[in-house]
Amino acid sequence: GQVELSWVSSAGFSYDIQYTRDLTADDWTDLEVDLPTTPPTNVYGGVYAPTADAEHYRVVANELPPLFFEDFEGGAAGWFETNTTGTAREFGTPAYNGDVAITNAGSGVNCWGTGLAIPYVDSSITYLHSPTIDLTGVTNATLEFAQARDIEGLYQDHATDAGEVNILDAATGTVLASR
Repeated sequence: GQVELSWVSSAGFSYDIQYTRDLTADDWTDLEVDLPTTPPTNVYGGVYAPTADAEHYRVVANELPPLFFEDFEGGAAGWFETNTTGTAREFGTPAYNGDVAITNAGSGVNCWGTGLAIPYVDSSITYLHSPTIDLTGVTNATLEFAQARDIEGLYQDHATDAGEVNILDAATGTVLASR
């Protein structure tokens, strides 16, 4: 007969089913690999009950890699800036030591920013575009990024600097989400 294995599962993981007949051995044999997660519980029914020697099974959780990751240390392929007025965004290492408070990147040494090597011009309007991130078949996704801002104070009780993140439909440019 068959034995059914079940375990608590979490989004962001795939699972391997492995077995061994010797619990003192370091090597386990893969029965199934990269089983998708089905939270809150995964069930696998393809295990045959042992008939002679005991078989021991384990489930190995594998964290899925991010759909997209960029630390800019390998360059900025696919990223581009559009500038409508004032200071353009630059790619590189923050080096301007005038009145700019941002002197390092979020990780490594490279980043995109204004005022990296030249002073920021007030009232600049600039946009940074990432490469297209294909979310086909993805039901949930999380955007995580590091940012640093050197924002001017209020002028006549109004904010003069702002930052915004927009999620766009790559085909149409329609804003899907904004923060």
